[in-house]
Amino acid sequence: MDAHTNLFHVGDQDFEARVLKSDTPVIVDFWAAWCGPCRAMAPGFERLSDEYQGKLRFAKVDIDEHNHYASQYGIQAIPTLLVFKGGQVVGRLVGLLQPAQLKNKIDRKFPYKLGRSNCQKNCLLETCRSKRPRTMLLTPLPTVASWKP
Repeated sequence: MDAHTNLFHVGDQDFEARVLKSDTPVIVDFWAAWCGPCRAMAPGFERLSDEYQGKLRFAKVDIDEHNHYASQYGIQAIPTLLVFKGGQVVGRLVGLLQPAQLKNKIDRKFPYKLGRSNCQKNCLLETCRSKRPRTMLLTPLPTVASWKP
């Protein structure tokens, strides 16, 4: 993992400083060493961290060693990926994702393409080259009250 400069491990002590107060959006992988799907997803997560350098930061939290934020954000299954922007959760992905699936979901949540000079109208990223307004395109997480069987 040391070769991936855009990927870092974070714990309960530095989660707030490195994730919640980050100027760049951060995708956090809540995982555990004993979790087979977590281990299977790790190489793809690491590769994608290189691709999104400067656009989206990648972090990993071992829930066995650091469970405060996993509990605070209601992590009930792993792997779970939370996307943070401005200290708030703006996206949640649960379960094993292949690298192509994860990339697709990131690109849908963050509507930009690397190397593109003009991004879509409402880009979420601060580093976007567009001068247009930046608003979140993410759908809010459903609440229990709005859920209908």
